[in-house]
Amino acid sequence: MKKGFTIVMILLLVALVSLRLYRFYEEQSHQQEREKLEQLYNEALEGKIPSSTKVEEQVFGRIMIPSLDIQYIILNKTTDENLDISITKVTGPAIHQKGNLVLAGHNMKNGSFFGKLTNINKSDKIILEDQTGKKMEYVMIDKYIVDESDLSPLSQDEQSESMLTLITCTDNPDQRLIVVGQATGTKGTGTLARFPVPVTPQVLELKKILKRK
Repeated sequence: MKKGFTIVMILLLVALVSLRLYRFYEEQSHQQEREKLEQLYNEALEGKIPSSTKVEEQVFGRIMIPSLDIQYIILNKTTDENLDISITKVTGPAIHQKGNLVLAGHNMKNGSFFGKLTNINKSDKIILEDQTGKKMEYVMIDKYIVDESDLSPLSQDEQSESMLTLITCTDNPDQRLIVVGQATGTKGTGTLARFPVPVTPQVLELKKILKRK
């Protein structure tokens, strides 16, 4: 009986170590992919290499939040794999265009990605950089929690001012943290109008992806 218990404990220990090693390998792989894309992006901005199709297709730009020491490339599509690599674009216009640009990122326990986003304060600066290196500055104007089924942060109004919405998960798996930024130098109400979001197949897929964060 004691021998059987010992064998079970050894097997559980081996499984636990194997799982930790797999997760470590997975994290290292994601970090290496992000660093490779960052290097290509930087070299393209500096003119050291021609702007490649891969960089343009995969990298939307870069986000910087100086007060939180956040700086990451933004990947063009929100997928499970991309969310594990960096911040991603969910929906909305290009940088420098009017509308609600929505970005998503994991709330990592080690504080990476959007792990420190809950500490952002009103008037903190959020800077986006496009593929040409041109920067656009936003100021944080709102921060609130929504249920994971609430799609209103994805709302779009092309006639509105230039707005930025950041989405990340919270300690409660059924809720999401929303941070709203407004482009500096624009006049507005200081809040983002919420419009009904059509339940299209694309939106349903986005909802599933965000739910798994």
